[in-house]
Amino acid sequence: FLNRLDEMVIFDRLNRENMDGIVEIQLKRLEKRLAQRKITLELDEPAHKWLADAGYDPVYGAR
Repeated sequence: FLNRLDEMVIFDRLNRENMDGIVEIQLKRLEKRLAQRKITLELDEPAHKWLADAGYDPVYGAR
């Protein structure tokens, strides 16, 4: 890596609120893949919350 790095990019840790948007994005991607196989997916609000909570760690951020 000597003389190969031009700049440093610092990333802020994602917070719990960011997880709601990430869950939405990932579910839309999954729904598109399932639609190709004529499969539908329906999740209620508690399921969305559970996914966001399960994917978030206060120490490490979103996973």
